[in-house]
Amino acid sequence: MHFIKLTLKEGDKTISDNFYWRGQVDGNYQALNTLPLIKLQNDTKVERSGDLWLITTALNNTTKTPALMIRLMVIGKNSNERILPVFYSDNYISLMPGEKKVIIMKLKDEDTRGENLLS
Repeated sequence: MHFIKLTLKEGDKTISDNFYWRGQVDGNYQALNTLPLIKLQNDTKVERSGDLWLITTALNNTTKTPALMIRLMVIGKNSNERILPVFYSDNYISLMPGEKKVIIMKLKDEDTRGENLLS
């Protein structure tokens, strides 16, 4: 597999980043099945501002393997169900080895259906 990451910057600010993979044989992605499952380091902070919840998660790929198609979800601690709608600063991301990314999630308190996200 070939992994391709393109980043457009203006000074130190990232304007856009895109991540692609391609097989060594055109259209053959079977090598993706051989990648091991990995665990990302993460640190999440939750805060409430009026009727809005802000959840900030910092992800860090400390492994030697690319982490592909990462998708964060907000799950209720009591119900164990996904809370929707949630607005993400980014989703379905990929992290190369050593790469870090911060994702910010925003949701309205009324959409938590009584779940306390601080506990």
